[in-house]
Amino acid sequence: MYGKNGREGARSAKPTLAQAIVVVMEGQIPGKREWTAPQIMEQLREHGWMPSGKNAEHTVRTKLGQLARPGGVLVRVRHGVYELAPRVDAEDLLSTAAFAPKAGEA
Repeated sequence: MYGKNGREGARSAKPTLAQAIVVVMEGQIPGKREWTAPQIMEQLREHGWMPSGKNAEHTVRTKLGQLARPGGVLVRVRHGVYELAPRVDAEDLLSTAAFAPKAGEA
């Protein structure tokens, strides 16, 4: 799995932003279901997965909105608050083509 400083040896490749968001929401705080955008960004920073640049927060908020579209992997609970869609299993998602980086995405 992904992790800062590698939990079991060498650090794995950096996940895409979509993958990183799911990993954070799926298991960083056991039992936590609802996440605000700032909470997600805090966890992304802690893992070294936060995008860089002056529009980094906007990039994360945009990705959250994309992931929360109908049929997406997130559900928007209310403005700025998200949870994983009930069917989401992070291990399965991380290997699907839906999370493959697009051209130009790190």
